[in-house]
Amino acid sequence: MPRVRRGGWGWIGLAVYVAAVDVWLIRARRPTLSQVFGDALKHPARRWPVVVAWVAITLHLFGELIPPRLRSALSPIDPIGALARAIEPRV
Repeated sequence: MPRVRRGGWGWIGLAVYVAAVDVWLIRARRPTLSQVFGDALKHPARRWPVVVAWVAITLHLFGELIPPRLRSALSPIDPIGALARAIEPRV
């Protein structure tokens, strides 16, 4: 069985967290994370902050699929990657 890398554990933890919160919200008869996300996209004032965050996360997560030349051009608008690069030398 292949060894899980640190980033893999982060994804596992995130998936467990999202599942646990959704179960808790369903049992409490409250809107789930997906429902709140959908409601925010429908709201005129909340839509754009959600879309901007969604695009930033998507660019960060799928950055490896973008050609290197374009990736370097988009690098300045990747706040998650910038934070990771700023922290990396200190670890």
